[in-house]
Amino acid sequence: IVDTNTLEVSHYEALLRIIDKNGNIILPEKILPIIKGTFILRNITKYVLKICYKKLQEQKDIKINVNLNPKDMIDNSILQLLKSFAKEDNISNRLGLEIVESEDLINSKDAKENLLMLKNLGYKIFIDDFGSVYSNFIYLTEIKTDYIKIDGSIISKILDDKISFLLVKSIVEFEKEADIKVIAEYVSKKEIFEIVKILILYF
Repeated sequence: IVDTNTLEVSHYEALLRIIDKNGNIILPEKILPIIKGTFILRNITKYVLKICYKKLQEQKDIKINVNLNPKDMIDNSILQLLKSFAKEDNISNRLGLEIVESEDLINSKDAKENLLMLKNLGYKIFIDDFGSVYSNFIYLTEIKTDYIKIDGSIISKILDDKISFLLVKSIVEFEKEADIKVIAEYVSKKEIFEIVKILILYF
């Protein structure tokens, strides 16, 4: 994640990849549907969190984001792991928790309370893929979201599609009023970056 003001990296994102026996890299979209709802997914999440924790211990000047799913927010073993990380100085404030907005997340009172608890421990909350399916602006303020990431499918059309442009502009305007930082996904070329920069800096 690059800061539009300084053009320096502000955060890194931990992305899951599995290498099969033939040396091929398997992406999450082929892995997650198979293990969704199983203990395997929970264990992988914990493993990735531990890798990020170790990296944050080794490199004191970086910030890392990790993707969690709504069920992680009510899983006691994952919550206990995050609580243990937060006992060490300068860890929780550098570990961002990225969660895709979903009906499960919005309707779960426990998930909301746990997100607020994690925020109180110093973690930053990122809502991933915002605008793709659910766009509950009120929920963002209820859980005191720190960042939203506007879905890449919207950003990729911002140059040619007026509706996509207006949608991004509306999101940016709301988030500024709510004191939430905005991240644009899939900024793949200079022209898109220039439009995003103007929207984020000047609107």
